Amino acid sequence: GGSGIGAALTRAFHLQGARVAFIDIAEEASLQLVAELQAQTGRAPWFRLCDIRDVPSLQAAIHEAGEELGPVRVLVNNAAR
Repeated sequence: GGSGIGAALTRAFHLQGARVAFIDIAEEASLQLVAELQAQTGRAPWFRLCDIRDVPSLQAAIHEAGEELGPVRVLVNNAAR
């Protein structure tokens, strides 16, 4: 969600007013996107550094996002590399 196609999706949903949560292993690019969107809109998307191959960490991130933002209503799977 912090670079490439994922960043474009994150940006588009966020700019439409959605509460966006995303995870990524590209921490620098993701933090840059969060800062950019915070500056542009006054609110930041939720981001956690997470490698989706680490299933317990992925499950924890999903749980944490749900706790902070409410139930997940839309899920976009955009894993690459």
